[in-house]
Parts: sequence; C-alpha cells; structure tokens
Amino acid sequence: MKQLTGTFTATGPGCTITAGAVGNTCATPATIVNRFAFPDADYIVSACSVVGASGANVVSTISRPIQGTQFTVYETALSATATGGGTIHCSVTHR
Repeated sequence: MKQLTGTFTATGPGCTITAGAVGNTCATPATIVNRFAFPDADYIVSACSVVGASGANVVSTISRPIQGTQFTVYETALSATATGGGTIHCSVTHR
C-alpha cells in the first residue's frame, strides 16, 4: 500500500464575523477540505492566510485535525468593521 506524503495546499471559504469590535471571531469555524483524502489525521496545518475578506482579519486558530479529509479554522477581526469571509489558504503536510 502506498502512503500519500508531502506538503499540499488546502483552500476553502472563510467564516463570518459579527462586526463591532477588534478581536471578534467566527461563531462557526470555516471548514477547509483537504485536496486529497488522507487515510488518517497525521498531518500538520500551518501558514494559513485569508484573501478577499471583508475588512482586516487574520486566521487566528487552526483546530487540530481529527479527520483525514478536513480541518477547521477561525478568523479574527483586526478592525471593528471586519466581517470575515474571503478565501482561506493553508499549507498541509502529511507525514
């Protein structure tokens, strides 16, 4: 049996932030689907960025993977008017 290893990019839609304060986060995290369905959750997610979101926000939390197919991330507002969204890109390394 061959094992899929290496570093890949996973991309998905961002999450919604309620405007009003710096530091607000998504009520529901964004689910990012891996490009390949890994046979396990033995992978590391790093270097996430958000592009095209409404207002200034960043990817603030990357949840530990529990499935080989997807993981979740949160966005955090850097301005009181930020509402999130956009597209999230993350680097995924399967061991």
